[in-house]
Order: sequence, then structure tokens, then C-alpha cells
Amino acid sequence: MMVNGLYVVQGEANAVVALLKKAHRGWNYQALHPSISDDNDPLVRNFSDLRDVLNSVTDLSEMNPDTFVSPFLDVIKSDVTNGPVTARSMSAVKKFIDYDLLGSNGIRVSNAVENIANAVTKARFVGADAGSDECVLLEILKLLRTLLLAPCGRFLSNESVCEMMQSCFRISFESTLSELLRKVAESTLADMTQLLFTRLPTFKQDIRHPYIRKLIMKTHGEGGRRKRRYYHRKLKVSETDRTESPIENQVVPSQDMPKDMQEENLTIQSESNVDQHEVEEKTADNGEKVVEEKNDMPIPSPPPPASGQDLDEGEMPDNENSSSDDEGEESSKNRRISNRRSSTRKDSIASDQSFLAEPAFETVPTSTNTQHIPYGIPCTRELLRFLIALSNPLDRANTEPMILMALNLLTVALEAGADYLANYPLLLPLIKNEFCRSLLQLLDTEKLPIFAAANRVCFLLFEALRTNLKFQLESYFLKLKSIVTSDITKVIYEQKEMALESIVQLWRIPGLITELYLNYDCNLYCSNLFEDLTKLLKENAFPVAGLFSTHILSLDALLTVVETIESNYINRQTGALAITQHENEPETAEISQTINQVRSNRIPVSETVLDRAEIINRKKQKRIITEGTDIFNQHPSKGIEFLREKGILKTPLDPDDMVSWLRGNPRLDKKRIADYICSRKNAQVLNAFVKSFPFENTRLDEALRMFLETFRLPGEAAEISMVMQHFSEHWYKANNEPFNHVDAAFTLAYAVIMLNTDQHNPQVRRNQPPMTVDCFKRNLSGTNGGEHFNQEMLEQIYYAIKNDEIVMPAEQTGIVKENYLWKVLLRRGETNEGSFLHAPIGWNDHDLFAIIWGSTTAALSFVFDKSDDDAILTKALNGYRKCAAIAAYYGMSDVFDNLIIHLCKFSTLMTSNEESTEQLQSPRASPSGKHSTYQVPENIAFAFAENKKAQMAAKAMFQLVHSHGDILREGWRYVFDCILHLFHAHLLPKSMIEVEDFVNSTGAISIQRQYNKTKAETKESGLLSWLGLGSSVTDFSTPRRPTTEQEQLRKIALTVIADCHPEQIVTDAKYLTSSALAELINSIVQASTNVYVQNENPTVPSTTHEEQVKKLSEMNEDAIILFLELMISISLENKDRLSLIWPVVKRHLQWLLSEFGKNPSIVERAVIGLLRVANRTLFRVKDDIAEEILHSLSLLLIHTTRHCATMPMLI
Repeated sequence: MMVNGLYVVQGEANAVVALLKKAHRGWNYQALHPSISDDNDPLVRNFSDLRDVLNSVTDLSEMNPDTFVSPFLDVIKSDVTNGPVTARSMSAVKKFIDYDLLGSNGIRVSNAVENIANAVTKARFVGADAGSDECVLLEILKLLRTLLLAPCGRFLSNESVCEMMQSCFRISFESTLSELLRKVAESTLADMTQLLFTRLPTFKQDIRHPYIRKLIMKTHGEGGRRKRRYYHRKLKVSETDRTESPIENQVVPSQDMPKDMQEENLTIQSESNVDQHEVEEKTADNGEKVVEEKNDMPIPSPPPPASGQDLDEGEMPDNENSSSDDEGEESSKNRRISNRRSSTRKDSIASDQSFLAEPAFETVPTSTNTQHIPYGIPCTRELLRFLIALSNPLDRANTEPMILMALNLLTVALEAGADYLANYPLLLPLIKNEFCRSLLQLLDTEKLPIFAAANRVCFLLFEALRTNLKFQLESYFLKLKSIVTSDITKVIYEQKEMALESIVQLWRIPGLITELYLNYDCNLYCSNLFEDLTKLLKENAFPVAGLFSTHILSLDALLTVVETIESNYINRQTGALAITQHENEPETAEISQTINQVRSNRIPVSETVLDRAEIINRKKQKRIITEGTDIFNQHPSKGIEFLREKGILKTPLDPDDMVSWLRGNPRLDKKRIADYICSRKNAQVLNAFVKSFPFENTRLDEALRMFLETFRLPGEAAEISMVMQHFSEHWYKANNEPFNHVDAAFTLAYAVIMLNTDQHNPQVRRNQPPMTVDCFKRNLSGTNGGEHFNQEMLEQIYYAIKNDEIVMPAEQTGIVKENYLWKVLLRRGETNEGSFLHAPIGWNDHDLFAIIWGSTTAALSFVFDKSDDDAILTKALNGYRKCAAIAAYYGMSDVFDNLIIHLCKFSTLMTSNEESTEQLQSPRASPSGKHSTYQVPENIAFAFAENKKAQMAAKAMFQLVHSHGDILREGWRYVFDCILHLFHAHLLPKSMIEVEDFVNSTGAISIQRQYNKTKAETKESGLLSWLGLGSSVTDFSTPRRPTTEQEQLRKIALTVIADCHPEQIVTDAKYLTSSALAELINSIVQASTNVYVQNENPTVPSTTHEEQVKKLSEMNEDAIILFLELMISISLENKDRLSLIWPVVKRHLQWLLSEFGKNPSIVERAVIGLLRVANRTLFRVKDDIAEEILHSLSLLLIHTTRHCATMPMLI
């Protein structure tokens, strides 16, 4: 508390008194109150008394806070003060709270803050112009915010907190106020909401609390008939010209409010009297309006109006569900609370009369020292319930601004306390039912702000509470999927974009993709959520007419999974490495930093998680069940037989096992279920099916409604009779034989079905009037074993059927079907099927990647091919790199080969087609009509230098080969094809084209040579030739010199290829695994063979060996020499394990020496290659490979002199 607190209070009191005296001298005040002067004004007198008290104490802590606050509160509540005085008093009280002048004494502070809250929420003042009045309302908002957020605000009661927030809601909903003030009110509500949900972990749910006890009693009370209740609230306006401003009036007479304006009341069950009722009002032209309560959730109720409050004792709804019961509807509109209480059902456990008889807390003045309960779960739950109701799109009273504000406040609530909501059984049912239902319905809106806000709330909700919302999360994903794939015109492009963004954001939640696969794809009766979404994203990533943001977002979603899997395996690798490092080593700090960058799942791992074998078996079972379900929906008997053959159902057939499948599989056709169980040969299954329903303590019509929701009742009378016989027997025994005979239950059940048809079948209603309740009773008279049924029970059954038809909801449309499906969803969530498993991060990444890699790589290829944007191209290549890293980690060679093949094609360095070979060997006309013979290799370099996309692909391809060559298999063929293309284009680095030679004086020669120029086939002569006007054929003996621009392009191409480091394929070969090295050598052999095969002409086979030996073209000859030199260099790099590959190398050398006698260059290089290997290995006397190579030298002697013409010179 401040040292000069006395002076602060005294100064504020003087300021308010000065304004009061100034107001007394105003003409308006004298005209309205001519008898009041400064001396006898009670407000001024209160401040005089306060001054005396302040002068008699030495410190403010000696005073009760109520003593120095009450004069200011009297001014706030007074209806004779003007706006400036009221505002100044509120400012003073706010300063007291800011300066902590109220102290820390629990009882004294609690009384003070309660009085402040009560005064501010009932503030009254003489209105002036709109701007001045809004200044007062602004002070109200500021004071309410300060009061709740200050330390002393913790002593406020639940009722006071809700009244404070109710005042803020009223201001924010008043359309006649300025937008600025309404935004301030919304900001104040956001701060209050944040405080309540931030403090949620500190709240305790005490079952002895009257509010909570009443809720539990309501929940477990008798459902019975639900009544429709009406209530009204009248806003009073003074007869004078002034505007009274309790917050209820908002300084605007109720007659001036728009007709569609709804004044929402946020209320709370008071601790002092549990028999209080919720008020929710709408104001109309005359200031009051009768409103129907439609909320299906048992809700807390507001306190009755306090003394002096501008609230008539109108009809208020109690805490029970409303329904369509019309009895006493008109008379209930204007009954007073006391009359309604006396007419409440006496048999209800939660009746209002019982609570009146034994109230939990006695109503006493707030100034009396009584037990004070600070706010907690009750007001938090009421705020949550109110916001959920405010966001309900089916309530026409909820306007777009209201829904948007509710979603914004729910966002704040979830951001502050979403992790703790599941700890409170009073809050979780609201979230599971009404909250999720409203959010899913809001996704059907065409309003983008609401759609975006709803998606944001959904993300926060499911991120924190998905453990408790398994099927709600599934419904959300399916809703997003339907939005993305929708062709309806009302689903605009921006909505599809937002839906895809939501999927991307959700998939980035650590561990979620693993959980989706585990809880849905591996669940027997859930949708294949992960696989279906993957297919959707793949299809949506392929643009039909141009590349749009939705296509990129679809790619982002696929890449999100890839990035998650990549980060998981990196985390595992880094974590294992970090364990081996010493804590003090600098590398450890860096590793720890890397580990911290990977977000972990905030939700702990479940105790029981399926292993991979169980997952594989579960997926297999699901495929069989899905196929069996489709067969069953066509032919039930064939479907059952199929499932028995596959082992899903027991053999011989177990009725209980069969019933479990029939009731647990939501995809079964209800009519086919009836066809199967109503067959007389399946009587045991029908009996087990009926007995699977828990009918205990359930009225017959309600049990029948539950029963008929699970299948379609057949149309034949005999089959209906058989089903009803089994039903009535089971219900009769489950309810302790309530009738005189079991046949009475059968008769009543049949009568209920007939009544349902009579009341709701249009054809029956056209032919005869509907049955009355008396007629229904009369038809059943004497059927209870010769006696009458309970007449009250018959009335309840009659009106329940009359007002709520028993239908097959699955065959309906619209809200009926939606309500049924939602009820089924909630029911499934309460079973074991609703348990949500949390697996360790990366638990089944291998399986997930096996599912998604095909879709991802296809999307990456398509986007890379169709886009020219650098950012998109970089994103695609990064995706390739991540996929390659994951494939390498899990040893998925087929995936890595696929990636390398794609990149090779995008690099434009492929030469495997015949046209490319011809371009390199023969003259071809350019588009301009001029020949470009022998300039094709240069043209290749020029084109490559101008194609940035090809350069990026080439760099990525070589980078991946260098990093993950161990798992490359089939892809080597395409890599060597690119290298050959670079060789022909003279783009390979010098280290790859200069090889060792024993004859050349320098010890090395270049295998890159210039080809002989082809001369023009025709020569021009005569006058035209002499004049230079002859044919356009160019003399190729003088090739053109490249231009400066072409020289620059060639340098660019050489630089790019140098950055690719293709020579590392040779030097890194020593790090390859044995299998990878063998695959590399075999790929080189295959590449050489392909060159030889492409050189063959389709001629008649020759019979002699001389005719079989073919002469290759210079380019093919060079290609085989290039591959030979690569093989020899790789063999020398792996001389320590040469024995693994030498058989293949030897066979290849033998093939070259025997088949290419007409190509001496090939034979020469083969001999030199063999000698190079021998020179490096023969000194390894202890190695067996040395002897093998020595024997291999005999290859030089077994061939004819003609084939080895150059050998003497070499030797």
C-alpha cells in the first residue's frame, strides 16, 4: 500500500466533490431537483464524512476499504449525477485499485471488490450527448478490466465476474454505440477471458460447491418431458429527459434499439442461492420481447434481480432442456417465478422447489461477514458455455459480428488454457458436444472471416485436446477434404486455400501424422484418413490450367510429412551421437542445440502402442472388412461367408461375435442388417442382437427409439412381429417385469409403432384424423394382463411420439440426419473405440514414407516441370533432397532410383534416345535452315547454360549421388548416361578425360578428341560458283568461330558442371558398400553394352568371325573408352577389395579385347587398363588377387595378331 494513500483518497474526493458542486449550479439540475443543495445533498455529505474519517487516522490501512470507497460508489450508482461526475468517480476507484490501496485483507478486500463490481455493473447517470455518454462507458470498461485483472480481483465471486463480463458484452453488442467503443469492450473481454483461462490450472473443482452440485443433480436427474419456457425482461426508461445508464440501457432508450438487436446475458449460479435462473433477452421496439429458450445443454442460471435493479420478475427458464412440448405454452409466458416454481415437477431430483426448501447458502447482504467463495470453475464454465452458444450458426439471433467475436474470444481462451480443459469434467462435455458441433457447422459458411476464425479455433482445440476428441478430429479432416474437393460454386477459391493451409498447419503438429495413421488408418471402422488425404493432396497438386497457390499448398502439405519424417530420423541420429560425446566437448553443445530445434510431442506417449506386426495385421484385417462390408451391402449372406473364410468372423458362426460386427461397423446398410437378422434361419443372431442393448431403467418408447436407430424395420407384418417379440421380452426382463405379463410389453411396443405411423405418415393422415391421446389410451385398455396401463405413462409416450417421430435417421436428410450422425459420433466416442493413442515420434515413419513418397515425388516432378519461379523450383528440389535422405536412411533403393531418374531427365543431359545420338553424329538443319554439323555438342552446352532449371536439377542430382550413392541401383544407368552426354559436349572436368598412358611422354593422354569434319557431298562449279552465288552448302573445312556470347555461355556451363563434381563418383567409390560397388561396376558394363547395341545395324547376321567384328563410330568408340576408364579408375580406388569386382572387370576386358579388333583404340585402352591394374596389385604377394590378375595377363596372348596389332608396340 502506498505511503501517501490518505492524500490520494482525499485528493480524489475533493475532485469529485468539486464536480458535484458544479453540477448543482447547472440549470438542468436545478430544474430537476430544486430542493437539493450542497448542504443537504447526501452524496456531498458522504464525502464530508469521509474527510473527517481520513483526518482521524494516520494510515489508510487502518480503515476498511469499504469506508473510503463507498462514497465514490454511491456517486456511480446515483441516478441524479451527470456523466462527468460518474466518470470521475470511476477513475478514482480505478486509481485506488491501481495503487493497491484496498489492501490484502481477504475478508475486507472481498467485500470491497464485490461492492465495486456491483456498483459499476449498475452504474446510472444523467445522459447528455452521445460522445459524452460513451466517455462514461469507456471508464466503465476500464474500471471493470482493472478490477478483474488486479490482484484484489481474485476475491471476486463467480456471480460478480459474470455480471462484469455481461456488462462488457452488452456494450460490444450495442450497434448504436461507436465502433471504437465496441472494439474496446471486445478488447476488455479478451483480457478477462485470458485471465480466467490462464488461471484455470489453479481452480479446483469442488463437488460440494452449490453450482457444481446442482449441475450434477440436473445431469443425473430424471430426463422426462422437457418443457418450453418463456421469459421476458423489461428495460425501464425514466420519465424525465435524462438517460439512465445502468449498463442494461446503454444510455439508449430501448425503443430506439433495432429489432434484430439481441442483448445477451452472461450469468452464473450464485453461491448464496442455488435456485436462480438464466436470463437471455432480446429487446424489441417496445422494450421487451418474449424469447424461447432452445439450448439443449443443462446450463447454470442467473441470480434473481437484486433490490433496486431495473429488472422485473419475469418468467425465467430453469436448468432443464427445452423441447417442443406445447402444453401450457401460452400461460407460461407471463407467470411469475413464484408461480412457476410451485408448478415444477415434484418428482424431479433437481426441482427448483427442493432447492428452495434447503438452499446451499443463505442469501445475506454482501457487507455481512460470511463465507466468501472466490471465482473459479463456475464462472469459467459459464463463460465457455455462453461463447459456444454465441458461436452457434443455427441460432438466427447470432449475427456475423457476434459469431466472429465469440470465435475470437474462444481463440484467446484456448491459447491461454487449452491444455487444462480436459482436467475438468464440467468443461469437457461442452467441448465434445456443442463446441465441436458449432465449429464444424461454421465451416459451411460463406463468410471468409468466420471461416478463417473457425479454422484457427479448430487448430488450437485439436492440437491440445485431440486425445479426447478422436471422432471430432476425424470429422474436421473430412470436412476440410470435402471443401478442397468441392465443385459447388459457393465454396470459393479462398476457402479451399484456407482449408489446405489448415491441413498443412495441422500436419506440422509434432507426432500428429503418426497418430492419424495409428488411430484412423489402422482402426477397423474409421476412414483411411492419412491415405485419403495423401491422395487428395497429390491430385490437387497437379494444375489443369496454370499453377495456383492451392497447388503449392497441396505440395506443402505433402512436404510437411516428408520434413517431419526427416527431422525425426535426424533427431534420432543426432541423439545417438550426442550420447557418445563427452559433456564438455564443444560438439556436444552444438548437438544439443540441434536436438532442441526438433519440437517434441507435448502429449505423453500412450502406455499401450501396437507394434509393427500388429499394425500390418490390423491393416490387412481392415482391407478384408472393407471388402466384406461392400459384399454384405449387396448380399448379406455372401458377405458373412466371405468374412468367415478370411477369418474375421468365427467358424462356426458365433452370434455374439456377429452382433459385435453388425453394431460396430458404421458402414453397413441398415436395411441389409434387417434382412439378415430378420431371417428365420438367423434367429440366434437376432436374439443376441436384441440382448446387446442396455434397456435398464429406460421407458419403452425410448428403448424402442434406441433399438430402431440401428437397423431398418422390415415391412412385412410377420417379420415386424418377430422382431417386436424379441425386443419386448428383453425390455421386460431388463426393467424387472414392470407389467403383469410379457405380452403386455409386446402389445405396447406394437402400439407405439402404430401410433408413430398414425401421427406422421402423410397417407394415413389424409384418410383419417390423427389418433388422440384418449383414443390411444382406449385402444390399450385392458391389455396389461387384463388391467390398464399407467395412464400417466401412456400420456408421456403419446406426446413423446407425437412431438418427435421415430425415424430411421440414416435415411433422412438435413438436420435430422446430422443430429443422428452426431449422436452416433458421441456414442462411439464413449466406447473403447474412442480411445486415442499417442505413439512415440517417428514410430512408423517408414510406413508413412512408403505411403506418401509416390504422391510426393509425382507432385514434385509436376510442379518442377511446370513452374519457372525460383522459389518454387528451390522448394521442389529441397523436397527431392529430403525424400532422398529419408530413402537413404531406410535403405529404399527403388525410391532413390526414382528420384535420380527424375532429376536426370530434368537436367536435359540424357542421350539415351536415338535422335540425340544422330544429332551428335550427322549434320542436321537448324530451324533457320542452316546446317549445324559438328556444332551440336557446343549447342548442347549453350542450351544447358541458358536453362537455369536444368542446372539446378543437375546440381541436385550429382549432390544426391555423392551423398547417398550407397543405395543407388537402377539409377546408375541414368547417371552414366548424363556423364556420357557431358563428355560429348566437352563439359567434363579435366581429371575425368585425362588418363594414364605408358607410351605418351607425359605419361597421360586425353580421351577427348576432335572428330574429322564431314565434307560437303556436292561441289558447285560454273559461273554461279565463281560469282559466289552457288548453293548454300557451307564449306565445313573452316568451322565457324564461336561468338563472345557463346563463349560466355560455355564458361557458364563448365562452371556449373565443375560445381557438380562428377569426378567424385570415382573418388567416392571407395566409400561405397560392397553391394553398392558391385552395382556400380555392373552399371558401367551395362552402359558399355548399350553403346555397342545401339551401334548395330539391322542386317543379316554374318557367319564368320571377321564379319561379326564390327567397327564402331568414333563417338561410340569414345563412349566405350570413357566407361572403360571409369571402370579402371574405380577398380584402382578399391584395390583393397578388388577381389569383389575383379571377375566382372576381367570379363569386360576380355569382351573388349575379343570383339573390337576393328577399333584399335578400344583394344589399346583395354590393354593399358589391364596393365595399370596389374601394376598396382602384383606387388601384393600375400593377396590372392595378385595371382588372379597375373593369370589375367594371358588375355593379351590368346587373341589373334590381327585383333592385337598394337600390342607389340605397347609391350
